[in-house]
Amino acid sequence: MGKKKSWNPNYDSPSEPALNDNAFLQGLMDHMNSPEGSLYMEVSDTLSPVLDKMHVDAKKRQIIWQDGTRLDLDESVKQFLVDYPKFPSDKIESCLISWIESGYVPENYTTKQFEQLDQLTEEWLKDHYRRTGNW
Repeated sequence: MGKKKSWNPNYDSPSEPALNDNAFLQGLMDHMNSPEGSLYMEVSDTLSPVLDKMHVDAKKRQIIWQDGTRLDLDESVKQFLVDYPKFPSDKIESCLISWIESGYVPENYTTKQFEQLDQLTEEWLKDHYRRTGNW
């Protein structure tokens, strides 16, 4: 048997680059600490529990609300505005798109189903961006 290695408390772990050395991370942190970034986080934090109870029908490009109502992306933004009128529609839309792209994770999907969902949502959002002119 080999000799058991022991932990050396004097070991210095490799240093990680400081946040200031990474322009991308610094820019992200600056944005998140800005009023606009704080507002987006407020919208996201508020909508997340509601989104957790919703589903996506990517084939029909609809968001299925907890009560079974099916709305497209624009209609869903409008519905959220009814419930949260103080939030800007562009922040709600951005939050919904982020959820559709990566936050919506249906249970019990196979790898093939996830791949199909990714392809359908990608096409859906590309068409949405083309239509709205927001890239």
